Amino acid sequence: VDIDYSMLDKNQILVQFELLFDSSNMLEQKENFEELKNCFYKIHKSEADSKRIEFIANGGIEEEFKYEDSLEFTFKELYKKYKEKKFVLNETLEKEKLQNLQKRWALIEKLKNLLNSKESVNKTFNDFKEIQQNWRTIGMVPQHETKNIWESYHHHVTNFYDFVKINNDLRDLDLQKNFELKSEICEKAEHLLLETSIVKSFADLQKLHDQWREIGPVSSDKKNDLWERFKAITTQINKRHQDYFTNIKTKEIANLNAKVAICDKIESFVGIEITTAKDWSDKTNEIVELQKLWKTIGFAPRKNNTEVYTRFKKLCDDFFQLRRAYYATLKNEEDHNIQLRIDLCLQAESLQTNTDWKNATVEFITLQQE
Repeated sequence: VDIDYSMLDKNQILVQFELLFDSSNMLEQKENFEELKNCFYKIHKSEADSKRIEFIANGGIEEEFKYEDSLEFTFKELYKKYKEKKFVLNETLEKEKLQNLQKRWALIEKLKNLLNSKESVNKTFNDFKEIQQNWRTIGMVPQHETKNIWESYHHHVTNFYDFVKINNDLRDLDLQKNFELKSEICEKAEHLLLETSIVKSFADLQKLHDQWREIGPVSSDKKNDLWERFKAITTQINKRHQDYFTNIKTKEIANLNAKVAICDKIESFVGIEITTAKDWSDKTNEIVELQKLWKTIGFAPRKNNTEVYTRFKKLCDDFFQLRRAYYATLKNEEDHNIQLRIDLCLQAESLQTNTDWKNATVEFITLQQE
C-alpha cells in the first residue's frame, strides 16, 4: 500500500526512513528516500519559520535567533548512514555487473562453439538449452554494455537455429515455449494498468522488458502480433507515467504562482507608510495569515523553489524590521512625553502654595492646556 509521506509527522518520517533503510531492495527506494527527506525538511522549515517570526515579534534580534531540533540531528545521522550504505551497495553492484558481463561473454563463446559441435543433435540442443538457462540466471551488466551484449547474444542464437541442423519438432517446441513465456509477460503488463501507483507500475514494466529480452525468439508468424501487444501496453503505461509527472509540474507551477502572489501582497505592505499602532497591528495580523497560507502550499518547481522562498523570507524580515523600528521610535516618543508630563506635575504641585489665586489659576490653566 502506498504511503502519503506528506501526511506524516517528523517521528513517523524517521520510522519510515529506517524501514526503507533496512529493506532488502534499498537501492530501488531512491525516490522514497528523497521524498521523505523533502517532507521532513518542509516540516522543519515551517517550525523554524514560526519560531523565528515569534522570536522577532517579541522584540528579539533576528541574528540572535537559533532553532534547536534534536530530530533534525537524528535525521541527518540516519541520512548520512543511508548515503554511506548506498555508496557501498552501488560499488558492490557495479563489481557484480562487471562479473556478470564476463559470464555472459563466456556463454556467448560457448554458444558460438556449438556451431562446430560433433555431438548428436539432441546433445547439442540440450547444451544450447543449458546455455539459455544459465544466461537467464545472470544478473545485470553495466548499462553501456547492455545493448551490445544482447545484440551479440541474439545474433548467435539466430545463427544456432540457422546453421545447426536440429530437429524441427524440437525447434517448434522451443519457439512455442518462448511464445507462452512472452504471452505471460503481456498478461502481467496488462495487469499493471490496474496498479494504482503509477511510479510502481512504470518500474515493474521495466523489469518485464528485461525479462522479455531474456526469452528467445518465437515463430515468425506470431512475432509481430505478440510484440505489438506488448508495445501497446508499454505505450499506455509510459503515457500514464509522463502525464503523472506533467501533472506534478503543473501543480508546482500553480504553487509558484500562489507563492509569488503572497510575496506581491507582502511587498505592497512594505512599500506603504504605516503611521499608527492600530494599522501596524492590522498589517501584522495580515502578514501572519499570509504566512499560515504559505505553509499550506506545496513545493514550487525545483529551480524556483529556493528563489521564491528567499524573496518571501526577506519581505517578511523587512516588514518586521520596519515594525520594530516604528515601535522603537514610538517608545522614545512616549518616554519623552512622560518626562514632559512629570515636569508639568512638578510645576502644578508648586502652585499649591501660591496664595495669589488669580495668577495661580491662570498658570494652572496654561499647564492644563500644555
